[in-house]
Amino acid sequence: MNILLGVMVLAAIAVATALVLRAVPSAARAVLGDDPPGRLHTMDGLRGICATAVFIHHSIIEQAFCAGAPWAAPASNFDNFLGRGAVALFFMVSAYLFWGRLDRAGGRLAWQAFFAERLRRILPLYAVVTAGLLVIVGVETGWSLQVPLTALLQQALRWLLFGFFGFPDINGLPQTVTRLSVLWSLRFEWVFYFSLPIMGMIHARLKRPWVIYGIFIAIGLGGGGKVMFLYFAAGCLCVPILAGAATKDRFKLLWSWGGLACLAGFIWRFHGIEGVFRPWLLIPVFVAALLGHGPWSVLRWRPLRFLGRISYSIYLVHNPLLHLFIVAGIGSATYAHLAPLQLYGVVALVGMGLIGISTMTYLLVEKPCLAPATAASASTVTAAT
Repeated sequence: MNILLGVMVLAAIAVATALVLRAVPSAARAVLGDDPPGRLHTMDGLRGICATAVFIHHSIIEQAFCAGAPWAAPASNFDNFLGRGAVALFFMVSAYLFWGRLDRAGGRLAWQAFFAERLRRILPLYAVVTAGLLVIVGVETGWSLQVPLTALLQQALRWLLFGFFGFPDINGLPQTVTRLSVLWSLRFEWVFYFSLPIMGMIHARLKRPWVIYGIFIAIGLGGGGKVMFLYFAAGCLCVPILAGAATKDRFKLLWSWGGLACLAGFIWRFHGIEGVFRPWLLIPVFVAALLGHGPWSVLRWRPLRFLGRISYSIYLVHNPLLHLFIVAGIGSATYAHLAPLQLYGVVALVGMGLIGISTMTYLLVEKPCLAPATAASASTVTAAT
């Protein structure tokens, strides 16, 4: 995808969101409500852009897949960064929020309440979307058993366990995972959450945050998928950066343009996010985004903050929605042969539908399951802003 046109698709979805919020202010009130003091608007905006970027990333992969190519990363660095880079930034968001909370608490949290909060935040929508996937599998396999019932139940259970035991084909449907391919990242999120009580005990005893950073870096250097923990380490490191001199006016301009330069350099130089050096290149990007100075101030724009609030729904819903649009709507052959401008237009239109559906899933599934304290604390920090 052309970089300029890719940015235009993102902008078109954001502008359409702005028009809808102006026309239906009740939707904005229902989702945004009253922002609690200290809420990081820029983090909401960053989440909104990242979730929408992942949707565009998979739209590009889907076109190649419909044309007979394997489900694989697109060749363009930019197209791949839309998905993989966005996920890396999501990891950094989680690390920044939860390590920051743990650090300010001196390594001590009410862990039972913490994990109950995480389950309420993640599980309900995850279960609904996974159930939707099972319906899609049922339709595409003619509602007939293609495998023994016990095998089917085992396959469904493995999907419900956040990928810790893989994502097998369900009921013999080839490449089931292409209908819901984003769930792999939640496994890393849960491993990070499970590590926090141990890190808290170490931090409470030693009072040396650098030890925690070193542990995450050591895990990330272990090779394979463990490299993702370097992004959690990078997010943790952003806590002292944003609590210190970075927030002073004379440094904000430096971070702003440095973040843009690092973002451009990352996209220009790297195809994926795997690598020892790459996470550190995203630290200036993350810091610049949260500071929201100069061009990064766009992250405070209300429509982007709205998208940020419903970003988990966008992240989980977009894959099956796009699949249904292609299979039951436009057709795989037609989608595969769309010219670039046609593809951009279709992706923008589907994106607008995605925002509508994600708003409903947020209001009907996510929000009712959030405790008031959870809703108020998300994206909230103290001295870091």
